Amino acid sequence: MNFLGHLYFSENDYPIMLANLYGDFVKGRLENRFPPVVYKGLVLHRKIDDFIDSHSIVKDLSRSLYNDLPKVSSIAIDLYFDHLLALHWSKFHKKNFFTYVDDFFRFALNENNYSFEGHTFEYDQRFLFLLHRIYSGRWIHNYDKREGLNFACNGISQRLSFHNSLNLGVDVFLKHEKYITSVFWLYMKDAQNEFLSN
Repeated sequence: MNFLGHLYFSENDYPIMLANLYGDFVKGRLENRFPPVVYKGLVLHRKIDDFIDSHSIVKDLSRSLYNDLPKVSSIAIDLYFDHLLALHWSKFHKKNFFTYVDDFFRFALNENNYSFEGHTFEYDQRFLFLLHRIYSGRWIHNYDKREGLNFACNGISQRLSFHNSLNLGVDVFLKHEKYITSVFWLYMKDAQNEFLSN
């Protein structure tokens, strides 16, 4: 899943949520490199990625979308699932969606939350810059809208180093919306059982 899914499966723990989002900026082994809370968030990020990538019905969906979205069908699914999570947010969380996002970014953009006692670790400035862009551009706020999904698809399409059709992501979503949505609900049930304590 993309930003929203990683936040959701961090169970309202702001330091873990922040570290989870940082996962895309970290490669290689994690041991002995990070403060405990950052390490925990990074491990969770990788577990979430591994869970969706290896889930049988998601793999079937990815294969079904491959003709329309060669090489990027799995990326598109991450974005589709974030869109559907935002669209159906009240089914997953008690807090209002916009309040949830704003409350997290109030924590995430506060520099006082970037220091760790006994550790010299600092979040990469590229990551902090991205957080500001996500919030100021209301990227996650707009995930429930088709325009928000289109923005995400086009943005990632332009950043990929190879020619791709992810810019057609919304058209593909509408073409297969019923199937994608049915897989989303089944996947979320399994993922909730895997990652949520209640």
